[in-house]
Amino acid sequence: MAASASLWSLKKYDVFLSFRGEDTRNNFTSHLYKALCDKDIETYIDENSLERGDEITPALVDAIRQSNIAIVVFSRDYASSSWCLTELVHILECHNKEKQIVLPIFYHVDPSDIRKQRGGYGEAFEKHEERFKDSMNKVREWRSALETAANLSGWDSKDRVEAKLIEEIVRDVLRKLNNLTSSDGLEGLIGIEKHIRKIKKFLSFQSTDVHVVGICGMGGIGKTTIADVVFKQLLSQFEGSCFLANVREETEKLGIRSLRDELLAQLLKDENIYSGNPSLKPALVRRLRRKRVLLVLDDVNDYEQFEYLAGGDWFGPESRIIVTTRDLQVLTNINANAKYEVKKYEVRQLDYDDAHQLFSLTAFKGIESPRSDYVEVSKEVALYAGGVPLVIKTLGSYLRSCVLKGKPWEMTLETLKECSPENVQKKLVISYKGLNKMERAVFLDIACFFKGTYRDDAADVLKNLYKSANWLIENLIEKSLLTTRGYERQLWMHDLLQEMGWEIVREESKKLGKRSRLWIAQEVCDVLEDDKGTEAIEKIILDVDKMVEDIRLSAMVFQGMSNLRLLKIYSFCDTNKCKVYFPEGLRSLPRALRYLEWPAFPANSLPSKSMLRNLVELKMPYSQLEQLWDGSIAQPLEKLTHIDLGHSTKLAQFPNLSGAPNLEIVNLEHCTSLLEVPSSHLQNVDKLIDVNLSHCTSLSSLPDTIVARALKVLKLSGCCRLTSIPQIIGTSMESLYLDSTSIKEVPSSIGSHSHLSLLSVENCECLESLPSSIHELEFIESLELRRCSVLENIPELPKNMKELALGGSPIKEIPSSIESLSRLESIHLSSCQRLESLPSGIFKLRYLTQLVLSNCSNLRNFPEILEPIENIRVLRLNGTGIRQLPSSIHNLIRLRHLDLSWCRSLEGLPNKMCIMHSLQILSLSNCQKLDRLSTLAGLTSLESLNLSGTSITRIPPSIKRLSKLEGLRIKNCKNLQSLTELPLCLEYLDASECPLLETLPNSEKVLALGASCDDYHIREESVVSFLFYGCLNLDSSNVMINFRYRVLRKALRYEPGDYLGYIPSVNCCFPGSEVPEWFNYRSEGSSIKIKLPPQWNKTNFLGFVVCAVASGDYYPHPVSLRLSSYFRLLKTNHSKTELFPWRFNGGSLEDDVPTLNSPHIFTWFQCQMYDQDAAEASFEFFFDEWINETYVRSSRTKVIRCGIRMLYRQDGEEFGFKPYNLYLIDGPTDAFSKPVSSGSGRITVEFDLHQHMIRYS
Repeated sequence: MAASASLWSLKKYDVFLSFRGEDTRNNFTSHLYKALCDKDIETYIDENSLERGDEITPALVDAIRQSNIAIVVFSRDYASSSWCLTELVHILECHNKEKQIVLPIFYHVDPSDIRKQRGGYGEAFEKHEERFKDSMNKVREWRSALETAANLSGWDSKDRVEAKLIEEIVRDVLRKLNNLTSSDGLEGLIGIEKHIRKIKKFLSFQSTDVHVVGICGMGGIGKTTIADVVFKQLLSQFEGSCFLANVREETEKLGIRSLRDELLAQLLKDENIYSGNPSLKPALVRRLRRKRVLLVLDDVNDYEQFEYLAGGDWFGPESRIIVTTRDLQVLTNINANAKYEVKKYEVRQLDYDDAHQLFSLTAFKGIESPRSDYVEVSKEVALYAGGVPLVIKTLGSYLRSCVLKGKPWEMTLETLKECSPENVQKKLVISYKGLNKMERAVFLDIACFFKGTYRDDAADVLKNLYKSANWLIENLIEKSLLTTRGYERQLWMHDLLQEMGWEIVREESKKLGKRSRLWIAQEVCDVLEDDKGTEAIEKIILDVDKMVEDIRLSAMVFQGMSNLRLLKIYSFCDTNKCKVYFPEGLRSLPRALRYLEWPAFPANSLPSKSMLRNLVELKMPYSQLEQLWDGSIAQPLEKLTHIDLGHSTKLAQFPNLSGAPNLEIVNLEHCTSLLEVPSSHLQNVDKLIDVNLSHCTSLSSLPDTIVARALKVLKLSGCCRLTSIPQIIGTSMESLYLDSTSIKEVPSSIGSHSHLSLLSVENCECLESLPSSIHELEFIESLELRRCSVLENIPELPKNMKELALGGSPIKEIPSSIESLSRLESIHLSSCQRLESLPSGIFKLRYLTQLVLSNCSNLRNFPEILEPIENIRVLRLNGTGIRQLPSSIHNLIRLRHLDLSWCRSLEGLPNKMCIMHSLQILSLSNCQKLDRLSTLAGLTSLESLNLSGTSITRIPPSIKRLSKLEGLRIKNCKNLQSLTELPLCLEYLDASECPLLETLPNSEKVLALGASCDDYHIREESVVSFLFYGCLNLDSSNVMINFRYRVLRKALRYEPGDYLGYIPSVNCCFPGSEVPEWFNYRSEGSSIKIKLPPQWNKTNFLGFVVCAVASGDYYPHPVSLRLSSYFRLLKTNHSKTELFPWRFNGGSLEDDVPTLNSPHIFTWFQCQMYDQDAAEASFEFFFDEWINETYVRSSRTKVIRCGIRMLYRQDGEEFGFKPYNLYLIDGPTDAFSKPVSSGSGRITVEFDLHQHMIRYS
């Protein structure tokens, strides 16, 4: 959760996002929005994708004013939107008047272009000046706003990895929000400061032990709010944090194991965690023990929940756990049974003054001068509310609405006086009774069915039952009866309010069948099995996962439920699961049904005599339906808008939908038995918007013409027997998917679909031509024509396209008209094997960022680039027939990724390539004629260089100056004899199968540079791998010196923390048959056991370095191998053994080792912390082979010798790591100091283990 949420400020939002929707809504901005919400940063984003005129709405202006920070995403077309510019003016007004923080992001635009309105920004203002020539003050105001914003400190996306940029932005936002926090920011949380002070005192921050504080009190008293505020104020001081809300209810809903997985995912920042059952895996415990964590377990009602979630000795020193509960006995049980002492803090009711202040704040919000008699009455209400914040706020919101409507308060006060002080629920019912009929109904629906559901999902269902579902939900939020939380805006209400809703339904009748709503699985089953349903039942939702056993129902089970409007029977865990059956079929459904959702529906058809005139949505995916109704007569479905029968593999007949004039969405995807769509079954569907028939593999016939004037999306992908598509009468089409069909042509009428933005015809192997009318599609952005193997000619293309994909087509040339596609961003032409040339004007496309020409084997020439080009980032020429690059290639001044692999005719590179300062990835692998490289000194951004399979004899010495180079691949360089000095930042080197390679760079120089490695970009969390498979002439002692240096550098810099994926390690492999002497414990065979010296694992100890010698064997075919080790520590305490699985990491995701024809030495080191309570260590090494989709123990490649070295800080002296030569005290500590003699008296040298710094005093 964020260190700052809306609690910190009176403002409603933490962040307001300003952006140009067409540019970044579906890419950068959506990713940024999710990242902000993932940190619980309350973020406003305008969800309406349409800009309405030039003036922004009052609601948007209010959202700007109600935000602490405004993030403005400047993109290429930002200035073309008068809406965006007006929004920016309002933002800067808040910046100047209210000190709102404004953070600009320059997304693929130059800040100077914005400041001076040049380029695209200049063109936009030329149009604005023409359009607004009668109101030039407005244009001048926009210009001034752009200039001001561009001068603010922000982020430039150029040459930045987008994911890392977003992480940096979110971190900065959190820092700035933290700086806004103060006691003033707790306004509205009356009396909370004293609770916070006491709880912080109970947390005992001066102690290094793990401490638990239990917050107890009645429901609605504010336990969760207090815990939430403390959590947010403290989380920045911890290495991991998790607020696990509503443990009691979530345990019932999802199970305790799911909750623990969520807890571990948050603490370890790893979404792929599976914790196991019942005890935690040792590897997870080790990761947790390295972290100082802050954990909140909210609403725990059973000691077993605490024990399962936090009861083990899992967390690192100084960790803190906060538990909230209504039951004091839970805390007593934790104190008695767990390993931690629990300090109990009871939250009591607010005193009168605080209660009155909170009530007034709620009841008189937005009312400037409340009547004096209301003020007097408010004092009585505050008194009778009993000091319970939930009751006070709920009543305050209700009475505020009475004021606004002119209703008197006195009747409410009299009702309140009748409630006993202890009866909180009766007091809450007063607010419920103040709702209108529709608001009451929605409140009960959410209490029974939709608490915890995403707001949009709940609204999608409720809109079928109520005309203004969203408005009703908003009213309940305004009245403090409902809230939303999280990125997806889950609907939430307090437990007391939910229990009140349940009780209201239960009070309708003692008989289950006479209640309006059924939601508990066993109660639903009892009513259905015993045919006890009556006209009182309006809604049933059944999660079959919660059923004890399958049930079999009568054919007329729903006959008596004449008012049933909502029926949903589903599985939360498995869409295909069906536990409800009809042995005699289903013969009746209530006519009142408006919403019917039943995945895996067990019958072969719906009852044809059930006239479902009121049905709005029908969802039955994965059903056993063979036909929707008996016969082909259209059913009267006047209100039906949505039908989903997808994945119903037995469905053979397309339902007759001509009786559904309001139908909008039809989904029959993967209905593999469906043969045809009769024309009579799709008549009178003028409101149809979306039709999905994709992957209906038996479908061979569609109507010749479909009249669907509102149709926007038609999906026919994967309908492999379909040879033609219908003519669509209408002009609303936006997306048309025809992939993997057998069509021979796209009809010329396609040109009439003026709003079409996406046309996808990939893998249409019979497609021979495209109509010339395609150029009339002025809104089309993406044209997907990959692998259309007989499509030879491309007509003139639409001018506003952004992406063109022609990979695998037989085209010989790109039409010269491509130069007119001024908005084109991406061209994919991979495997166009007949393509021989490119038009020279292709580089005039000012927005083109990616050009892919992979495997265009007949492309031998690349056009000259006559002037500097800033936009192209990626150029893929791998597998082309290019002999040489143009000398002007350096004019691609922002190019980041250049792929020339498998260019077998390429003989050299232009000299000026060395000045391509933005280049990050350069691949020249398998360019067999390439035998030399010029200097690399100017490639200052280069991170990865691949020269594998080339004929180079040497690597330029200038490579040592590439301070960002992390990966170098020179595998199979048969002529390479030696390596020059490599940059110390290098983390991956694959020099395998270089038979002439004898030595590595001068080892003495490496030693001399040891202490200056801070000058290089070195990542502590990385995996370092140096591989020399098959280098039979390599000097092994030379390799070992380099390996030892890198191990020590990694070990001395290692800090326990979160590491996604692999544990930080150093790995090396080279030919050899003996364990190097550096390993002071050596053994024959595949295992070794050593006695550990006393106090072996103190501060000086860095870890174990291991060595395994592999035998090598003959393999007729390459086999994937994996080298692993079981490392065991035998504890002195009760002789228990702790197991650490180790694996040699060659830098690939699969840890693969190639087949070995000769003995090889594998050495590696893993950064890891170990239990000090151990007397013996053992290692067992083995190889696995990949056979039949699994790894099995290898019978051919074996470990014949092995060794261990225990690594200590003193080993660093050999390499000049002088800061680590200091005396270290025993035991875990963050810093230490020791007096040292000097000529001028005593000084203290202090070494900080976390910062690797020496301080003198």
